[in-house]
Formats: sequence, C-alpha cells, structure tokens
Amino acid sequence: MVPAAEVDRAFDDLLSARLLQATVVHVGGRQEVLTITPSGESALDVLHTDASAAQDGLLASLTKGQRIELSSAPGAGSLGAS
Repeated sequence: MVPAAEVDRAFDDLLSARLLQATVVHVGGRQEVLTITPSGESALDVLHTDASAAQDGLLASLTKGQRIELSSAPGAGSLGAS
C-alpha cells in the first residue's frame, strides 16, 4: 500500500504541472474531483507510446504464440498482446 503522503505529493506534482485539474464539489460535503487536462492527456499519450515501444523491444524475441501465452497469464494485463 502506498502511503497517503506519497499519493498527496504525486497529485500535488501533477496539479502543479497542470496535468490534472482539481474542482471542488459539494455533494454530501466538500469534495475535490481531479480530472486530466488536455496537457495531461498528451503526456499520457507519450507515456503509452514509450511504454509500448519498450514492451515491443523486450518481447521482440518471442514468437506470436509465446506472446499470446504471456498475455493470458494471470495479472498480465495487455502484456504481450501485440
């Protein structure tokens, strides 16, 4: 489990970088809703592209069958699906 202070710090960094936006709402008390900004979406797109390229490089030596087998492993998510 990640300590709450680390989560708060990460959100503060993302808010400071204008990758997230906080909006205060009053539903059953005061709450803050965090939404991703257009800059945040762009940064996330770059991150996905970089991660996909790194994954492709790591899995390049596997056959298609091995990639399928890897992607069906518990907890694999989208690993090896391409």
